[in-house]
Amino acid sequence: MKKVFSVMFSMFIFLTMSYFIIGCQKAEEKRQADSPKKEVTAPAKKTPDSTPEPAKKIPPQSQSKTDSPIPAVVEKTDRVGDSKNRTKVSLKEKVSTVSGKPSPADKVIKEIDRDNRFIAYSNGTVLDTQTNLMWVAKDNGTDIKWQDAKSYCDNNRQGGYKDWRMPSQDELAGLFDGPSKGYKAKCCLECPNIKVTNLIELSCFWLWGAETRSFDAAGLLFDDGKQYWGRQSFSGNYRVLPVRSGR
Repeated sequence: MKKVFSVMFSMFIFLTMSYFIIGCQKAEEKRQADSPKKEVTAPAKKTPDSTPEPAKKIPPQSQSKTDSPIPAVVEKTDRVGDSKNRTKVSLKEKVSTVSGKPSPADKVIKEIDRDNRFIAYSNGTVLDTQTNLMWVAKDNGTDIKWQDAKSYCDNNRQGGYKDWRMPSQDELAGLFDGPSKGYKAKCCLECPNIKVTNLIELSCFWLWGAETRSFDAAGLLFDDGKQYWGRQSFSGNYRVLPVRSGR
């Protein structure tokens, strides 16, 4: 009897352990099934003889033909008819095409007005067809000493030109128009009239010239056309008007 009881107890223990082990295995399988699976990537094999491929060289882009200096075009309309004569004028400026917008040198220059021998253009310049000199349409607009006036002319870029300079006393005399009625100067209340073409705007009637002697510099009065010499250090009511060759 004791032997039978011992066998039955051993079987009971065996079955209990078996159910316990099976339950643990099922719980582990369920836990693994519920957890996200991680992808395992095998490490890339290194090839000892392989060498990195050299970087390809990208050839530089060819320069656009429009990056070269382009002469602007002056569009002139005859007063008699509707025909248009086109004359090329070199602006000595480089046109940039990076922004896709035309530079000042790429714009068409148009004739906007005439006064006898003088022609005004849309780029702020006036051509004297008698002397073949081109003038800036306005003076510097404020009191200025001779040395500063020279720098103002040398560094002027009106109309895209780079060869502006200070006019000589004789060139100023050629610009003076004695017979004309002229217009009132703006630099003083009782100023005399400025005798010059209406296409050129002078804010005062004393203009510096290029010539110098000792501490003085040349000038011209545009109310009576008289040539004079003034101290280079003076600035009151003095103006300057840049000029260049119109060729």
